[in-house]
Amino acid sequence: MSSNLSTIVGLGLVLATGLGISWILSRRKKWRAVGKLSKLYIYPIKSGQYKEIDEAECTPIGLSYSAGDGKLPFRDRVFVLYNAETMKLYCYKFNPKLLQLDYQPKDNKTVIFTYPGKNNLEVTLPEKSDDKMIEMWADEKLRINDCGDEAAKWISEAVGGKECEFRLAYYPINEGWRRDISYQKLEFEVFKNISNEYTGAYSDLASYHLVNEGSVEELNSRLADGDKTNALNFRPNFVIEGPKAYEEDSWHYIKIGDAIFEQFRPCTRCVAININSTTGEKSELQEPLRTLRKYRTMKMLGEERVEPHIPVFGQFAGLYKSGKVRRGDIVYVSD
Repeated sequence: MSSNLSTIVGLGLVLATGLGISWILSRRKKWRAVGKLSKLYIYPIKSGQYKEIDEAECTPIGLSYSAGDGKLPFRDRVFVLYNAETMKLYCYKFNPKLLQLDYQPKDNKTVIFTYPGKNNLEVTLPEKSDDKMIEMWADEKLRINDCGDEAAKWISEAVGGKECEFRLAYYPINEGWRRDISYQKLEFEVFKNISNEYTGAYSDLASYHLVNEGSVEELNSRLADGDKTNALNFRPNFVIEGPKAYEEDSWHYIKIGDAIFEQFRPCTRCVAININSTTGEKSELQEPLRTLRKYRTMKMLGEERVEPHIPVFGQFAGLYKSGKVRRGDIVYVSD
């Protein structure tokens, strides 16, 4: 009798817990459609050539896109360049030539890097971390797997640096390492949904970044014809068509395809958005950053504690539920 009672009680607890979880999920899944996924981008090399794709798997550290059977998949921002002397990240806002760097996987552990006017470089991925760390923004330290001297020489020549001035590194995917941004205490105080689990590989912060086409159109309405921009210049993963301008500011949970994301912070902007992501050309008038400063800073959106005078455009999000996304998917949001 005691055994039967325990079983009944146990089943009751399981059922109650399950119903509780289902109730919570059902409330969160009161989705409303706001638009569709019009563009899907992945940037395997941070600051390198973009790839426009039709579908991708959503992983905790960012998008993953199949390169074919037996080949290393493309993952978002898993390669990075850094300065060999300062051990600091090196990106295209300092040198737009980086935007022409590209690669193709050869097999599951070898990739072939390309750059206009140079012979290709074949790189075998380092198998484990060499305990080197590079510095990201705000003194954040990132673990790397350095890709070796040959890659450093080739990369430095390609982007116009001195011999081995810059080095190439790969994210330690197989070591279970994740970034720790908990030292940014004010960020955690202000943006309640921020989490170490929502960081990307070598992205500026989040594993996912979205831009609303309606917001791009509204921004362009303020710019002269020669200064107009496009969504790609903001380097998003997701471009969403349909919502009104800046409607994305108020979103919390976002469902695209099988995946669910939690939005946690607006994306602050720097001079990089003044560079055409396709041609590498810089705006002589510092647009669109100059215009954004006039009407979309953190302070203007009501936040004075974190980067109050920095322009914002687009939103950061982390992966709440894994799944596949496809271009054309309906985009839903929930509180």
